[in-house]
Amino acid sequence: MKDISGTAHSAPMNGKKILVTGADGFIGRQALKPLKEIGFEVHAINFYRSEGLDQYATWHRCDLFDQSAVASRLREVQPSHLLHFAWYAEHGKYWTSEKNFKWVDTSMHMLRAFRENGGNRAVFAGSCAEYDWSAGHCNERTTPREPRTVYGICKEALFRLASAYSQTTGTSFAWGRIFFAYGPYEDPKRLIPSIITALLNGAPAHCESGSHTRDFMHTADIGRAFAVLADSDYQGPVNIASGTPFKLAEIITIIAEQLDKKQFASINNAVSTPENPALLTGDTTILNKILNFTPQFDLQNGIADAIAWWRTNMRSRLS
Repeated sequence: MKDISGTAHSAPMNGKKILVTGADGFIGRQALKPLKEIGFEVHAINFYRSEGLDQYATWHRCDLFDQSAVASRLREVQPSHLLHFAWYAEHGKYWTSEKNFKWVDTSMHMLRAFRENGGNRAVFAGSCAEYDWSAGHCNERTTPREPRTVYGICKEALFRLASAYSQTTGTSFAWGRIFFAYGPYEDPKRLIPSIITALLNGAPAHCESGSHTRDFMHTADIGRAFAVLADSDYQGPVNIASGTPFKLAEIITIIAEQLDKKQFASINNAVSTPENPALLTGDTTILNKILNFTPQFDLQNGIADAIAWWRTNMRSRLS
């Protein structure tokens, strides 16, 4: 087996070889190091290779929409495990984009090709957007899945299709439903980095929904949670959340206090709507009790880490 540089790779001693898609993305990049520390031989697939990640993975350039290219890479690598993060995620557009439908087809082809080339365990990244948000606090086993967006509908459809295919073929399959992420490499237009960068620049920062409660999890913990899930034999959906929700006003206040810029932060309390409910959190019993996962970042430390990253990278990310 060879990577794009032509270097041959022998099979890992423990037999655990994982292929990660979306591995240079906001969340996927954070899974590479913990996967390697667990003992996986890590292979990463994407259009481009990100600097600073080569030490954790062997990279393979591939267009995931090219079915023959995907099948060829899977034949070459022959992974025992597949961790699939790749999806369309452009801020402000992915909720309604037609590209979501294409990703359902692409993901199912990848799963079939993975199975046909000897793979035995797949873990896919899902979303809290699959749930009926009127439930407020979402449980994998009891909360209805009634997505309101094209993105949520497509994620939920892929969950059903991939689950049925895995059951039919005997493939071990798990699905991590991500709630609210923050951390390095985040799109600067999203809530937490938009507040951080505004305050770092001495500009006003505003939050419209301060009374709303959400569960934010640092991407380093999300990546580690997926690594633990991939290495387990648990099958089915798992909420990927911190288990410690906060009101958005509290989060904004923490950012402003750490930057000593409280005078620049303003907060309103928006009216709840089906698209923006007052409460949206995830039950983490399976993650914490069955998978024995505990986040390493609390919100204070996580925000400090995000601020430190933006201090260093703000100029290049906003240019």
